[in-house]
Amino acid sequence: MPGLIALSAGEARYLIEPPDEAEFGQIVRQPAREAGLRFEHDPASGTTWPTLDPVERIQREADAQE
Repeated sequence: MPGLIALSAGEARYLIEPPDEAEFGQIVRQPAREAGLRFEHDPASGTTWPTLDPVERIQREADAQE
């Protein structure tokens, strides 16, 4: 991949670290909030779906992939 190596050389290169837990939460929650997404609540059973916070659910899935 010589072309990719050439593009990433010098000042044009910007390394991005993986987000920490707080940043990851913001990456998921803010767009969901702005889109008006919310959890469904079942009054009959008293449960909320999904049962895991979406950030926690995505983080668990990502951790399982490592």
